[in-house]
Amino acid sequence: MSNEADAGTHVRTESRATQRIGNGPQRREDRAVSEQGYAPYGWQFKDEDVCIPAQRGKSQSYFGLLSRDNRLRYRAFSHAVTTADVIECLDRLAADAAKPTVVVLDNASIHTSKAFQACLQSWQQRNLFIYYLPPYSPHYNIIERFWKEVKEGWLRPLDYQTPDDLFYAVNRVFSTVGQHVRIQFAHFQLKT
Repeated sequence: MSNEADAGTHVRTESRATQRIGNGPQRREDRAVSEQGYAPYGWQFKDEDVCIPAQRGKSQSYFGLLSRDNRLRYRAFSHAVTTADVIECLDRLAADAAKPTVVVLDNASIHTSKAFQACLQSWQQRNLFIYYLPPYSPHYNIIERFWKEVKEGWLRPLDYQTPDDLFYAVNRVFSTVGQHVRIQFAHFQLKT
């Protein structure tokens, strides 16, 4: 797929996080896609006209968990991801976790709010543990690479024609992660 996919959407970070399940670390991230034009760089032939349609309109936010073996769990929201949304998703993760799980988060306000902190003990009792990344540590977050692939490789230019097309395409890509679309991450060894 071509880098032209970036031309019709803007992906912005709501917050960053990481999750480790057993021996396979997973990264947690909330992102949003919208119709607002986005072109981080580009080039064109001398007499070629290039147009990037941009408009403000619908957007959709995503909460996701990604493992190094390309297992993705995600949920879409029609609003910006909130503390309550993160709590709900982590409650589901705690209920589904078959073994102790460590979720590594950044210090975004939705991860450090009083409501979020009030859930920590309950999650620990269900073998879900929270660890906060030090500030300015995006290199620890493998989902950053995932979002780059979504924006620059896995979405097609025609996916940006309407908001519904875009949201459908993002969900189509997400549903095939690990099957048809994969990222080859370096081997990870958890030191104990």
